[in-house]
Amino acid sequence: MELGLRGKTVIVTGGGRGLGKIVVTMLAEEGANVVIAELDEQTGIQTAEEIIAKGGKALMVKTDISDPRQTENMVKAALDRFDGVYGLVNNATVISAGKPFLEETMDEVTREVNVIYYGASNCMRAVLGPMRDRKEGAIVNVLTDAARIGERRMANYAGAKAGVGGLSRSLAKEYAPYNIRINCVAPASMMTELNRQIRAEELQKVGPEKFAAMQKKRLSLYPLGEARGELGRPEDVAHAILFFLSNKTSWVTGQSLSVDGGYAIGPW
Repeated sequence: MELGLRGKTVIVTGGGRGLGKIVVTMLAEEGANVVIAELDEQTGIQTAEEIIAKGGKALMVKTDISDPRQTENMVKAALDRFDGVYGLVNNATVISAGKPFLEETMDEVTREVNVIYYGASNCMRAVLGPMRDRKEGAIVNVLTDAARIGERRMANYAGAKAGVGGLSRSLAKEYAPYNIRINCVAPASMMTELNRQIRAEELQKVGPEKFAAMQKKRLSLYPLGEARGELGRPEDVAHAILFFLSNKTSWVTGQSLSVDGGYAIGPW
């Protein structure tokens, strides 16, 4: 299915690894020019080289999204290299501190808010001007369903993500007259390589019987989990992101799509 992304330039923050890498790879396969905004320079360069080696077009820009000067440079580099910027995927994030609310330090809280909320805001502030000038653009912000339903030990992380959701809806209204669409994708826990590694270590630590019981309890949180026998994959989320970037959603803005195996609606 043609997504209408060929020749269009899309910036993906955190595009050097994990979900971000899957997104930029899929975009390159669709013929898009990808700009990998990555704090880890070596990881970003490696991903860009892999895409170029397969015939794709990629640019890596080392970027700390919590610094507005760096996000402005990110967009400038994209404009200098390619003809305009069509899309932005705000994917870069930090891992939740995973602590009870009263035990989380202010340094940890500040880091979560700076990267998650201000990072997304900085990137959109930098890119919306050029998009407005071209009267075209698509932005996808990656949230979490923990922001929608609440989750223990994730209060400030979920709060920052929820803030991005509110920001997205407000900007969707403000910039719709310029043919700019802003939508969100909200995943829950995914079976990433890191998650597989954690589960393998857990299996070794607790043994097969206890591990099976723990896994069953985890999957019970996801209505589709029992049927599939595992968590969703990052590719499931990446497909939703490309859907929102594509011409198939040209009449959709201000929306949030859960890609979570039913986590947000609760277990059966």
